[in-house]
Amino acid sequence: MSATLLGKVQRIVELETDSPEMLEALDAVSHFYTEREAEAGAGGDGRRRSGGAINNSNTNNPSKSRHTLRSELSRKNYVLACQFLQGLDRIRERLEAAQGAVVALEDGSARINTRIQAASDSMLTFLDEATALEAQRNDLRAQATKIEAFLEQYQLSEAEIAALHREPIEANRGDTFFSALERLDVIRVETNRLVGSEHQGTGFELLDALSAHQEKAFARLYAWVQDQVGNLDSEAAEADPVIQKAVKTLYATPTFYKHCQDIVISVRRATVVKNFVAALSYQPATEGDHVVSRKIRPLDIHANDPVRYASDMLAWAHQAVVTERELVRSLFQASQASMADGRQGQPEAKGETNAPASEGEGEDEDAAAAAADATPLTNQRMLREIMEGLGHPLEMRVSQIVESGGGSPLDAFKLSGLLAFYHVTLVDVLGDDSAVVLAIQSCRENMYKSFLQSLTCLGKEVGEHIRDCLGNISGSTDHQTAGAREASVITLDLQPSAALKEMLRTLSSILRTSRTALTPPSEQEADVSPILEAFLLPFAAAQRDFLGRMAQERSEDQQGDSVARLFSDTSSDEAIFLMNCFISAVRILEAEETQLVPHSPDDTLVAEKSRAAVEHWSGVVREGIPQLRRVVVDYHSRRVLDRTGLGSVLAARDIALAGGDAGTALSTYPTLSAEAVQVVVEAFNAALFTIFVADYERITDPDEKNEARIDTMKRVAEGYEVIWDMVTDDANQYSDRSFLVHTPDQVRILLDV
Repeated sequence: MSATLLGKVQRIVELETDSPEMLEALDAVSHFYTEREAEAGAGGDGRRRSGGAINNSNTNNPSKSRHTLRSELSRKNYVLACQFLQGLDRIRERLEAAQGAVVALEDGSARINTRIQAASDSMLTFLDEATALEAQRNDLRAQATKIEAFLEQYQLSEAEIAALHREPIEANRGDTFFSALERLDVIRVETNRLVGSEHQGTGFELLDALSAHQEKAFARLYAWVQDQVGNLDSEAAEADPVIQKAVKTLYATPTFYKHCQDIVISVRRATVVKNFVAALSYQPATEGDHVVSRKIRPLDIHANDPVRYASDMLAWAHQAVVTERELVRSLFQASQASMADGRQGQPEAKGETNAPASEGEGEDEDAAAAAADATPLTNQRMLREIMEGLGHPLEMRVSQIVESGGGSPLDAFKLSGLLAFYHVTLVDVLGDDSAVVLAIQSCRENMYKSFLQSLTCLGKEVGEHIRDCLGNISGSTDHQTAGAREASVITLDLQPSAALKEMLRTLSSILRTSRTALTPPSEQEADVSPILEAFLLPFAAAQRDFLGRMAQERSEDQQGDSVARLFSDTSSDEAIFLMNCFISAVRILEAEETQLVPHSPDDTLVAEKSRAAVEHWSGVVREGIPQLRRVVVDYHSRRVLDRTGLGSVLAARDIALAGGDAGTALSTYPTLSAEAVQVVVEAFNAALFTIFVADYERITDPDEKNEARIDTMKRVAEGYEVIWDMVTDDANQYSDRSFLVHTPDQVRILLDV
């Protein structure tokens, strides 16, 4: 017992009461008391109070506390053991349930293991199949992508099919329809490539489908264009951009394209004729069912003015040609280049033969005729056919003016140049076989013939007027009619008659018009040589006849024919009259010469001919004036010498020298004696400052007037010098020379020569 106690004491002594383990054990033991008091008390608060009291009593009685503690510990152990057993029972039940579950799990695991093994075996097969299927799926996806790309490339979408077959063509300004049609063309090009590859069958199937879409689209487009083109019946119709694009698209089908051209030609031809008639007679133009008021004056209002009337009609026709050309160009832009390329290499049409054709040849001809009917027209051919209806009414109107001769020669010349200009201009646009061009060409030829005839008549009138005027001057008017005498009345200043002045004004107007006319320089209407010849040849002929007559009279005068001498007294007036006519002609030609351009290698034959004609007639007229001036100077210098007495002395000297002996002194002749010569010289000296030729004032050109005066004074001075030399010559035995007051040089100075 003591050993046991010692052992316990030893353990107690060795026990460390302040160790953490001890403190935790004491703390755990203290709970036993608390729980016991809780079990013994009626409530939570009572047990705590009771436990507090027990603890206090136990604290006061250590022995009792130890005994109680031990019993409590034992009881606690028992309770814990009971609780532990209860817990073990539940654990056992759970372990048994778990054991059953484990057994079942083992069975299930075995089954699962078996199934997993089977699944593993089948999974390998499945993976192989899945891998194959995945590869197949990838292949199918690739094929589907290719098929989608193929269909997208070689088939139209539903929206595009709807645009081609159902939607209005003009919707969205035609962009939807034409985009779909362009897409269709691109697909056809791509499909044609398939036909030449290994996918030939697919290509043909697609082509059939695309051709059906295209045919229906073109049929819709052609019907729509027919409706739209039929509305182009206004005076200044303009092509809508949608119509332009539609017509350009239809060029791919020559038959539709040709039909559209025919419709435009028919509509516009009728419109042009209708508008021309309306422009002539002020009829309101119509556009469809609507009447369009016209604010311009009708062309017929100028019918009394042939030049204005013809000019207005031709200008209207030219404007109509330009308008129609712009319309045709805007509608059928594809014609020119494509037609030029398409017709290269085509054989020329063969002429008709009388040989019978075989059946095969007949079929070929029918096919060729059908192809020709479907061949699109060029723009020029279309324009020519549109303007064809204008040819006849235009020719009728202009021909009326031409048949009337165009009025005056000036109007005839203007009309001739006007017709030439429009003929050349429209030939470049319409070609030389157009009805309008042929009409203008016919009127042009007739007008030019009429103008030349009027020139011929006018030239005859000029010659007759000149002869009548010269006859009035010379007094030989017995052959003239009363009207001719009245028209050829000459004033005292010897100016051209009123009729000649009017003719010269006509020449000036014609030449001035030729300088500003639009006539092409290469055309015959631009040639002024026949104009100059018609007007100036009568003047040259009158001058030639006059100079020939003067030469004949001079020879007769030298033979002593007094009648001729009397008749020649009017020669000065005739010469001055012709000089004034020539001076007027020179002034006209000078204005023409100033417009002559220097010679150029690019000059046409007509321009060269006109230049040569102007230069020729300028030379003829300028050369004629000095010749006529010499006649005037001869006449008046002779009259001045006769009036001053020098003429009689010079005549006596000439007679003495011609009939006398060579050694005889001239002073021995009575008419040449010193007294007779002195009287003449003194009279000449007295009249020296009063010599004046009044007839020269009737010369219209100041330079020619001065030249005539100077030439006359030179002749007088020369006559005085001859007398001076005769008197101062010792051989003539003039002893008294005091009457020779002035030397010949002094006389020239005094006469201002």
